[in-house]
Amino acid sequence: MQTVRTLALALLLAVLPLVAAAEPPPEPDSDPYSREGWYVSIGAYYQKEYAQNTCEGGLTPELTCANGFQPDSAAGVASHGGYRFHRYAAAEVQFEWVKDALEDDFNEHAFVTTVNLKGYLPLRRLQPFALVGFGWMRAPVPLQMQRAVRVENGIAFRFGGGFELYATKHWALLGEVSWVQPLPINHLERVPYLSLGGGVQYRF
Repeated sequence: MQTVRTLALALLLAVLPLVAAAEPPPEPDSDPYSREGWYVSIGAYYQKEYAQNTCEGGLTPELTCANGFQPDSAAGVASHGGYRFHRYAAAEVQFEWVKDALEDDFNEHAFVTTVNLKGYLPLRRLQPFALVGFGWMRAPVPLQMQRAVRVENGIAFRFGGGFELYATKHWALLGEVSWVQPLPINHLERVPYLSLGGGVQYRF
């Protein structure tokens, strides 16, 4: 009986290394560009104002051009900071700021800060995404029939999409197009705009 036990133990000790060797090693991260983690970006954007065609009966015909100025398209700076919590999704805060948001010499600036939810199509180095968000908007609104403006604050929604193109697992180029639509609060609905942006993103 003792001999049988000894043989069984010896056989077990001989088989265990074979079983361990037969187990596949843990797979390395096959797609480092879709990993979870924090990220930040900085870049520039072009704010294409769609209230500027009011003289010709555009989106907001109630604005008059008798005062000689109106909302103007302009370039500004943009930044993002967020966390990719899933291969297919991330949450972020986006900030856009532009100076000279009006024609003429008023030098009024505008900014929008939104909290976005992004959905990804992970294609390794190329990561297209769609986004939806909402947040706070501050912008100058021209007063009708007066050569004056009033700076207003309110809520705005953002809808859009873009891509991340990775050079390494940490650095990527960012491109984004989004529509910013203010709610009808304090007449901000008069100044929606299309945001065309790009920049550099760092993944931690």
